[in-house]
Amino acid sequence: MKLQPKNEKLPAKSRTLVLLTLMPFVVWGCSGISPARIAPKPSSSAMIVGGTVRVADVTGGKKSTFGGAEMINNDQFKKALILALQQSGLFDEVSADHGDLDLNATIRSEDQKTSRGLKYTATMVVSYKFVDHTGNTTWSGSYDSEFSSVAFSGAARTVEAREGSARENLASLINGIRESDPPV
Repeated sequence: MKLQPKNEKLPAKSRTLVLLTLMPFVVWGCSGISPARIAPKPSSSAMIVGGTVRVADVTGGKKSTFGGAEMINNDQFKKALILALQQSGLFDEVSADHGDLDLNATIRSEDQKTSRGLKYTATMVVSYKFVDHTGNTTWSGSYDSEFSSVAFSGAARTVEAREGSARENLASLINGIRESDPPV
């Protein structure tokens, strides 16, 4: 005969069912940074610079640490940068492999501000430089951006703010290219 403890409130099968029901919410809150969510939505613009661009390795990004705030690393930002430039339609081709110009990006800073309540603000400064095959800089710019989130979950709030700050930075780059002399 098996004795059941009197203080056990939920049977083992019920606890498992509750855990499996809550798992998608836990996983979504810890989903991390997504380059697809970082790339700004394409805007309609008649301007086309043309030429091909190779996005070189991004530097300066930070790695996330277990239990710490989500950070944007070099690989995530590079993927988002390629996607943003492809979607902008400014260039004939953008890739990580080859191009008429090399685009170097350096993440200068990734910071955060927490205000009263649930507001979390992420800031980012990135410098961009287009270089031709002879080593001459054809265009450069540096942009700072910030984005705030008030999501209820702390993990989601951090991710939304980081991704939004990077998205705003990439949108500033694209607008900067459109509004100045083109890099080619």
